[in-house]
Amino acid sequence: MTTGIKKILRYLPGLGLIVVVIALIIWQQFKAPPVHFRNTPVACIDGHENLSQHFHATVMITIDGVAEIIPANVGIIPGCMAEVHTHDTTGELHIESSQPGKTFRLGDFFAVWGTSIDRPGYALEMLVNGAPHTNGSDFVLRDDQRIELRYSKK
Repeated sequence: MTTGIKKILRYLPGLGLIVVVIALIIWQQFKAPPVHFRNTPVACIDGHENLSQHFHATVMITIDGVAEIIPANVGIIPGCMAEVHTHDTTGELHIESSQPGKTFRLGDFFAVWGTSIDRPGYALEMLVNGAPHTNGSDFVLRDDQRIELRYSKK
């Protein structure tokens, strides 16, 4: 091999790395902004990578003393996992975001679920960690909360 070709081959891996880094920088600049889940204020996330917050709250619903099951995979559709979602039927909400300090409310979860926290003909009693609350949809979600929504006929 000639000396010129040897020099080129020696610098080729470094040049390739530089091209990859430049491509990644350009890709980040033109990456689409976060898509929101079905006309809600809740964004879709790419997965569990690059999250600045990830916490859980549990929601339990009873209607006239009968438990209502929150479905598995609320907020998960092909191509989108909402920042507020479920994976199973335990009522555990997964709240995840790449935005530090972003506030999520109980109403955000109900919007993603596609149902209202209000039930016509029913009164709502809301307990958080056993203490009464009246915030309903505006209630701010935090880690390790146990939220009970008890509906009874008016």
